[in-house]
Amino acid sequence: MITCKVCNKEFKSERALHCHLKVHHMTLAEYYTKFFPRKNKLTGDPIPFKDKDTYFNTDFSDYRQLKKWCDTAPEKEVKEYIAYLLKRRVDLRSLTRSPSHLELVINKMPTIDHYRKHFGSYGEVSKSIGVKPLFEKALPTDFNHCDDSMLKIFIDTREQMPLKFNNSEVMALNIGDYTASGSFYDRTYIDRKSTNDFIGTLSLGNIDRFKREMERVRNADAYMFIVIESNLKDLESYMRAAKSKKFGPYKTNLKFIYHNMREVMHEFEDCCQFVFADNREGLEIIIPKILFFGRIIWGVDLQYYIDKNELDIGRTK
Repeated sequence: MITCKVCNKEFKSERALHCHLKVHHMTLAEYYTKFFPRKNKLTGDPIPFKDKDTYFNTDFSDYRQLKKWCDTAPEKEVKEYIAYLLKRRVDLRSLTRSPSHLELVINKMPTIDHYRKHFGSYGEVSKSIGVKPLFEKALPTDFNHCDDSMLKIFIDTREQMPLKFNNSEVMALNIGDYTASGSFYDRTYIDRKSTNDFIGTLSLGNIDRFKREMERVRNADAYMFIVIESNLKDLESYMRAAKSKKFGPYKTNLKFIYHNMREVMHEFEDCCQFVFADNREGLEIIIPKILFFGRIIWGVDLQYYIDKNELDIGRTK
């Protein structure tokens, strides 16, 4: 039973309580902010009410405030709070692995570096809540300086806008758009996505087909790096423009796209990951390195190293 804080009348459901509030001439915002006041953990200002779930799950006005609080609040308080956020995310989504760097950023959660600072490693805090990180390996120290001059890259015949590499050959591939040849080949594949391709692939009409492709990758004991010619900031700007001007995928909800990406990452954590490499130039830099190292970097969170500028894709530091 749910009790009205105004008159103590009991209700069987939250919906019934919300309808009852009209008797008191109160809106949901007035009711919850009066009887369940919540404060911004950084500024102390009242948390604005948008809807009940958001209200009770929001502690900051924006992502920058969360990160600032994590950097300035007492260590014990931060440690307890960020562990709580991670466990809540894992429990809410019934995850068997803790989120990747990409998932933490998209969901505006503390960064992997925040967890490392307070727990020693991301693996340690993940272990404390009963899971392992989605990606556990470290980037090879020579990743940015490897000599890939002997690497030859096969490009699928169906690739309509092929990237340019120093040494490449067009041939029919059963999986992906790019892979290595000869002794460098170890079942590592690249699936190149333009912004439109990425959105279309994870949209309602195509997501099931994409999952079937990932099943083929898994059955082949292979690994797919889905590399996108964009970054999160540009992708979100593109979607806002598409919606306002009604072009391209303007009917698609970016939140739905992110949901499907997260679902694919966790369902196929053993055989794929998504990498945002800014643009075509970024892809032309990173793809040879990925194919050079191949199986060695299966399970390395490449996006984490890209966003820390520890992995060179030609991004200005």
